[in-house]
Amino acid sequence: MCGNQIDLGNRSKGLFHAIWGMLRGSSLLLIVALFSAAVSGCAGLVAGTSTLNSAPVAPTITTQPVNQTVTAGQTATFTVVANGTTPMTYQWKKNGMAISGATSSSYTTPATTSSDNGSQFTVVVSNVAGNVTSSAATLTVNSSPQPLHITTNSLPGGQLLTPYSANLQATGGSLPYNWSVIGGQLPNGLGLSPANGTITGTPTSARTLTFTIQVKDSSGDTASASLSISITAATLAISTTGLPGGTVTVPYSAQLNATGGIAPYTWALATGALPAGLTLSSSGAISGTPTTAGTSSFTVQVTDASLLTAQQNLSISTAAGTACAPTGSGVCYYVSPTGSDSNSGTSTAPFLTIQHAANVVNPGDMVIVRDGTYNNAAVSGVGSKLIVMSRGGTAANHVVFIAEHKWGAKIDGLNNTSATGWAFAANYIDVRDFECEGFSDSCMDNYSGGSSSGGSSSGG
Repeated sequence: MCGNQIDLGNRSKGLFHAIWGMLRGSSLLLIVALFSAAVSGCAGLVAGTSTLNSAPVAPTITTQPVNQTVTAGQTATFTVVANGTTPMTYQWKKNGMAISGATSSSYTTPATTSSDNGSQFTVVVSNVAGNVTSSAATLTVNSSPQPLHITTNSLPGGQLLTPYSANLQATGGSLPYNWSVIGGQLPNGLGLSPANGTITGTPTSARTLTFTIQVKDSSGDTASASLSISITAATLAISTTGLPGGTVTVPYSAQLNATGGIAPYTWALATGALPAGLTLSSSGAISGTPTTAGTSSFTVQVTDASLLTAQQNLSISTAAGTACAPTGSGVCYYVSPTGSDSNSGTSTAPFLTIQHAANVVNPGDMVIVRDGTYNNAAVSGVGSKLIVMSRGGTAANHVVFIAEHKWGAKIDGLNNTSATGWAFAANYIDVRDFECEGFSDSCMDNYSGGSSSGGSSSGG
């Protein structure tokens, strides 16, 4: 039988025959026969096998392409997943037109433009058994945002200790923004809101500060700008618009005042001169004892801590007052409601009571009594007399008691019905220009000896 052997080639040593036949046209009968033969006289056993493959399966899509949204300039990627007999081929289409080279299961577009917005992308998957087209995926292309940019190029100034508010502005980029200070610092008392770019607060120091502001958008892009804020004090001004008058030999005191600016203030004369005997301190105090009658006009200047200045024209009128012209070797004594009997009785250190002056005078002396009310208690041993003149002058050198300003010094009996104002126990005493009140009788006894003269007199 070796001569009748069927050669299956080098693929098998067995023999497999598959015979297809039609059984009366009603069914397909698959007859598979496996023959094995042993032929006498042949070198060995010849055997053959063969397998019949199943029919190919057309592709089906298990994962459809999905819609994509990008910003102009970006790319978009579409992907499909399909099952079926391999190999399978892919062809992507844009708006129904095949895309050259787009033949894999995923497709990445070139950099998109606004004209790509709304495009439809599909893919046709094919194999030997057929093909299938995917559902359409839509590409949305958003406009590319403008570059991030801070549009605020300056900020308003502020005033010391006055609430401040300013808003930073930016354009472009992607909202929301986040604001920060990345260099320098804001003026003391001010702060920046990261969320809305508002600078608020109450400045506590007057100065100009420069700083760098940064804004960051939601995509991480940043922009920066250098800005500054100047904080100044309220306008410096001198609030003193007039000064009281003075009197020669009478101590004088007045205080200059200013508003605004930054304390401390420093005062000085800008032009003109104060009345003779008066000086201006750096703290704004005018003091001294005028020595010359008249009106002095001058300009004062105040300088604040930031070296801002303000000026004001002022004047002081000085009256001649009561001349102190004692005779002989006499001296002038002064009495004031603000004095002290432990003082020396000078113009700058006056006595408190007229009685104390009466106790120390000598011939030729003058007692100048400053404006005010004097109601010192009755002198012991002389009944209800308020002031006892026990020391007098001489015919050539009287002792003089005089009110500094006519009717300015008042002797008050406090409505004591038995009180009288003066008791003269010495000669040559002159009393001038006093006002009396609160007495039931004359407030002055006219001493009959020597030479005494009376001034104003009024009863209860």
